[in-house]
Amino acid sequence: YADWDINKTLYNSAAPSQKHNVSLEGTSGKTQYRLSFGYDSKQGLMRYNPEKLSRYMAHANISTNVTDWLKAGTRISFTQREYTEPNTPNNTLQYAWRWAPFVSAWGYIPDPVTGEEIGVRNTLSERVQAPTDKAVSRQARLQAWAQAEIIKGLTLQADFTYDFRTYDNHASWIEQKFWDWGSTPYALFTWPTAGQSRTRAYQTKNDMDRWTTNVFATYAKTFAKDHNLKVMAGFSAEQNRYDNLSAGRYGLVDYNLPEINLTDGSEANSYIATGGSGHSATAGFFGRVNYDYKGRYLLEANGRYDGSTRFPAHKQWAFFPSFSAGWRFSEEDFFKSVSDWWSNGKLRASYGHLGNENLAANQFISTITLGNKNVNWINSAGTALNGASMPSLVRSSLTWERVITTDVGIDLGFFNNALNVGFDWYQRETKDMLAPGEVLPSVLGASAPYTNAGSLRTRGWEFSIGWNHSFGDVYANFNISDARTKVTAWNNPNGLLYTFNPDPTAKSYTAGQYYGDIWGFETDRYFEESDFTGRNPDGSWNYAQGVADQSGLETLNGFHYGPGDVKYKDLNGDGKIDGGKGTIDDHGDLKVIGNALPRYEYSFRLGGAWKGFDLDLFFQGVGKRNYWATGSLMIPMAASNLGTFEHQQSYNHYVLDVDEDAHTYKIIG
Repeated sequence: YADWDINKTLYNSAAPSQKHNVSLEGTSGKTQYRLSFGYDSKQGLMRYNPEKLSRYMAHANISTNVTDWLKAGTRISFTQREYTEPNTPNNTLQYAWRWAPFVSAWGYIPDPVTGEEIGVRNTLSERVQAPTDKAVSRQARLQAWAQAEIIKGLTLQADFTYDFRTYDNHASWIEQKFWDWGSTPYALFTWPTAGQSRTRAYQTKNDMDRWTTNVFATYAKTFAKDHNLKVMAGFSAEQNRYDNLSAGRYGLVDYNLPEINLTDGSEANSYIATGGSGHSATAGFFGRVNYDYKGRYLLEANGRYDGSTRFPAHKQWAFFPSFSAGWRFSEEDFFKSVSDWWSNGKLRASYGHLGNENLAANQFISTITLGNKNVNWINSAGTALNGASMPSLVRSSLTWERVITTDVGIDLGFFNNALNVGFDWYQRETKDMLAPGEVLPSVLGASAPYTNAGSLRTRGWEFSIGWNHSFGDVYANFNISDARTKVTAWNNPNGLLYTFNPDPTAKSYTAGQYYGDIWGFETDRYFEESDFTGRNPDGSWNYAQGVADQSGLETLNGFHYGPGDVKYKDLNGDGKIDGGKGTIDDHGDLKVIGNALPRYEYSFRLGGAWKGFDLDLFFQGVGKRNYWATGSLMIPMAASNLGTFEHQQSYNHYVLDVDEDAHTYKIIG
């Protein structure tokens, strides 16, 4: 077939977007107000049936001075987001590159009987015929607040916020017809393969309510002119409620109106329905004390006593303290001699605890899963019985994860703070992480419960430099940071190797290893003819003396390493290439060959303004990152019917002409 240009065929050269905002603000007596309304939309890059996103926004902010000591107000916001996309049988981006562009035909062929133009089966035809799914999310937030000055220096603030969110998604599958380029001659292919009976309409609705209350008092006082004290204490509470319901039915009778009540349900088990609800709540008491002497010596102490319904009653509450100190040495007398060009200098340090209660629901409640279809029993009427799982095991001691952060830093300002430099070093320890408990006998019939047994330690640094010039408001800022995270504790009694997996549920860590480590074999070179003494009838090769045997890695049926293939290093010197037992103590020739987490993240910003014209440029990037990519775009011949690409041609060094009958070969390229 023709070598189609995938980019020009599937993608537009531009994605149109628009944005509009209107605002109104002013003052009436003791009342101030600001109203704003906005609309924006954007379209995806696909040439056919592109994704579309639009948003409608409204905001109101009103405050008034009720008396000379009491101020109150309200903030109201509403946002509606609408997103439409085609519901294709396969992922468009994945299937656009799964086959080489010359493998299949693109375009239409008339049906010889009806004359209907039918597309050849490919990602373009799927997209053109696909129905459009629509998701609408709405968020409304209502807040009322008040601020009162009780006495001089003492203020009391309170706010109450109600946040309501909804999500509504309408989706459908409709019957699509294609010419199947894999058959000779072309035959019609229908998706779903069962036809109209497996088309469906589907709808999902989610609701979430959140109530938040904050009440806190602040007292500020200066003593003996130079001693400044500020004390804050308060209470906060939050309650969440959420509901979800999804329903669908097979057998659409009108593909232009994909509604559940317009399905015939001609198949057994034609209904689909799932749903659930839940709630959670947190509360906490908090306080902060700030002290400084002449703005030179700075001290701060914080404390939080938080509770959460995600833990058992006797483990719901925990205390989290934090402390910080600073020294502005630029305020000292000895600094005056350089203050004409060195305008600011500050050393600072902090240490603190924070709690994490963001866990999955019912972690401390034993639950039973209904609908076990593996019960092969019937009752007297001959009806198959339904069943339930064993009750899950839980830990009654489950409690907060604790994040402990230590930070030291320095801030410097030069030339009246036109040039600013900052540096931080920090360590963040995450303790009492949820981790697998001890392995239990399989005869128990239930998995071991998670417990607070894991910990991580992150160490990193951050450097920033910025320049701001008053002439023309010119500015330039640069920032770079780096961090590495080590697993310091995890229940892995067999020491099985952990290698990075982007699936967040695949938690199989190894204590002592860096989070994100990728284990693999180290490439040595390509195999040469001299590395072998001959080829066997089954296609395998005989390794020469002193060459490590790599046949243990031949997992694909019929594949054997030979001249031109990648050769790996025998790191442990045992004469064979393997991964040992796959443990930290016996990992054979495996080694850490990279890390999947980003390193040396940087950003810089340049801009300025002059006589009503302004320019702002922002750049960001990652200095180093390794990634174990898979799929046909990265691995040549990932499946027998997939193409190869130019950037994959280094997987083999030679082209062999093999005579299978004579068991001979020669290098031809």
